[in-house]
Amino acid sequence: MATRENHSLPNRHTGYMAKSGHGKSQALKQNPDYPRHRDDRVLLWDPGRDHKAKRFTNALEYYQAIKKAMGSGKGFRLAWTGEQCPKEFERWSAMAFACMDGQRTLNLVIEELAAVQPSSGSAAPNFSILCNQSRKYAGVMHWTTQRSTEISKTVLDQTEIFYIGKPGKMVTKGQADRLARVAECPNGADDLQRLKPLQFYHATNDGSKLITLKYKKNI
Repeated sequence: MATRENHSLPNRHTGYMAKSGHGKSQALKQNPDYPRHRDDRVLLWDPGRDHKAKRFTNALEYYQAIKKAMGSGKGFRLAWTGEQCPKEFERWSAMAFACMDGQRTLNLVIEELAAVQPSSGSAAPNFSILCNQSRKYAGVMHWTTQRSTEISKTVLDQTEIFYIGKPGKMVTKGQADRLARVAECPNGADDLQRLKPLQFYHATNDGSKLITLKYKKNI
């Protein structure tokens, strides 16, 4: 169970949304808040093996490795790359929340979140707890998706920072308009559809600005 809550902690949950091939992983890894240091504590849901980490496909071995890493007091990067389904993601979410300590940051990197979302409504119970309560236990979520319309309302409501790229042609006008409002696009959804790869609206509490990233290898 998560321990030592700290209600003064800021919300650093960040979402990265764009169609395939438009640079979500680049935006994530170029974000200064992305956990990249040896002392960082990081749990990853990484089906595409996009991140450097020690990988597991056996649940028992994974949970044992997490328990050992938590007890060591050192940094770690442990990724689940086994079965990818909503049921397994619920187990992962429960485990991640149980590891949290409000006095030490635990980073959660979740690739292609939409693939394990049962609906765009309320999140499943364990993931809902992770979304709603992890901030006060020093949890920081970084999640990506190419299918923004399938992301749970729960996680969208609890995400503070967004990198919003081109959504593609499959979103409805209403859905595109919602993304454009978050991105504060001057000309509405048309601005999103005109974005090129590696272009994002970076939306924070201080407003939104259009950024263009440069592709970096081996990050």
